[in-house]
Amino acid sequence: MLMIDTNQAMMDSELLRLLESKTIVIQNALDTGDLYFVGSVNGEQINVGIELKKSPSDLVSSLGDQRLITQLPRMVNEYDVPYLILTGEPDLINFSTNKIQTRKGKWQDSSFHYNYLNAILSRFELSGGHIRHARDTEHLVYLIISLMQFWRKDAHSEKIFVKPNQRFMGWDTIDDPMLQVYERMGIGLKRAEVLRKEYPNLISLIQADPKELLKLDGFGKKTIDKLKKIIEG
Repeated sequence: MLMIDTNQAMMDSELLRLLESKTIVIQNALDTGDLYFVGSVNGEQINVGIELKKSPSDLVSSLGDQRLITQLPRMVNEYDVPYLILTGEPDLINFSTNKIQTRKGKWQDSSFHYNYLNAILSRFELSGGHIRHARDTEHLVYLIISLMQFWRKDAHSEKIFVKPNQRFMGWDTIDDPMLQVYERMGIGLKRAEVLRKEYPNLISLIQADPKELLKLDGFGKKTIDKLKKIIEG
């Protein structure tokens, strides 16, 4: 079963029709995202959310009215596994101006630098988000059904770094990228701050002797074993 936001269903009747031909679809007002379904990892229920953006039109307009920069953090905070799926033509860049191009009859520069979009999407991925691209509506439907099948197999390896029902700090409350990385290793903000101070980059942490880590405040064998599994993975 797949839940689709009522506004999205009204705006894209073709998407709704194709989805209904593949699975049970329920229309409902979603506070965050355009699509939602329940998956499973190692027997634990997870919530999977999908935000849809048509590229380049909707993507560029969502930069202009600041929707994208507010929607993606909400996706991360609301869902265990958040996705952003871009549908349509890939981003085109004018390399002489570093501007994202949009089509208004013909291709032309938008107001936004590619670096700005890349920073937003990179932060989304750093916070646990996933980004996919679909050519058209039919491709989008197959992608959505494939994601539903994947997250419902309930046979995932424990190596998949997903901790169901764990809520991390909102990315708007953590300005330091490395503090964000360490906090999302599941060790808590206090230990993440200790790591950030002692190991300002991942290379220094990877090269650290486990005996050194044991000397850090709040770090026991279980925490160090968790870090080791994440780093080796």
